[in-house]
Amino acid sequence: MQPYIVSKIIDDNHKVVFTQKQKVLKKVDIDTADFKIVKEGMRQMITDGSGRLMKTIPMEIAGKTGTPQTHGGKKTNALFTGFAPVNDPEVLILVLLEDPPEGSVVTIPLADEVMRYYYNFRKLRTPEKRELNTASFDVTTTTTTTTTTTLPVSPDILEINTPISVPTTLQN
Repeated sequence: MQPYIVSKIIDDNHKVVFTQKQKVLKKVDIDTADFKIVKEGMRQMITDGSGRLMKTIPMEIAGKTGTPQTHGGKKTNALFTGFAPVNDPEVLILVLLEDPPEGSVVTIPLADEVMRYYYNFRKLRTPEKRELNTASFDVTTTTTTTTTTTLPVSPDILEINTPISVPTTLQN
């Protein structure tokens, strides 16, 4: 599949104005049984191997670490690649560190942090609609006009409900 950043764009009226079409770059035929073995091994790397830090994330993650050599074998890079959830992937991650002081285990804490963030905030993909008061004001008369705008906001974001006014002492 060709990678992309934006899957769709929705306008202010909740109408989808753009949908990214998936493009297959190359089809690879892998026997289902063989693929299952690979997935199980990648899952075990998280549950029983060097990726155990990520097994506390309440989402099944599969991954693989590696230390590819560069500069004719004189230097190594560290990498972690993984996906989650295992049986219905939503997210893919690749962490690559060039010439780290240690092997590929240094990528695990970074991948863990990204996957935890994704797990905790993936609800933002379908944001809840909440009322948010925004204020506009005329500094010459200190009149406050309050308008209500519906914005997609996370439940974790503080809701502002207080209109703002400008005191006459702040006028030029």
